[in-house]
Amino acid sequence: LNLSTKKSIFDTQLAQCIGLRKQLVVLENTVNNMKKQKEDLSVELSCTKKELQQSKENMVNQKKDAWNVLSAVKTKHAKLVAKLELDIQTVEAAKRELEKD
Repeated sequence: LNLSTKKSIFDTQLAQCIGLRKQLVVLENTVNNMKKQKEDLSVELSCTKKELQQSKENMVNQKKDAWNVLSAVKTKHAKLVAKLELDIQTVEAAKRELEKD
C-alpha cells in the first residue's frame, strides 16, 4: 500500500472513531438522563405511597370519629326517649289525679 492509500484508510478509521465517540457521548447522556428520571420516579413513588398511607390513616380516623358521633347520638336519643316516657307517665298520673277530683 502506498502512503496515500494508507493515509486515506487512516482518515476513514479516524472519522469512524470520531463518529463512534460522538455516539458514545450521546448514549452516556441518554443513560444519565434515564438514571435521573428513574431517581425522580422513585422519589415520586415514595411520596405517593406516603400520601396514600396518610390518606388511609385519615379515613380510618374519620371512620372512628363518625362511629363516636353516632354512638353519642344514640346515647342522647336513648336518654331523650327515656325522659319522654317518664314525662308521659307523669302527665298520665296527673291526669288520673285530676279525673278523681
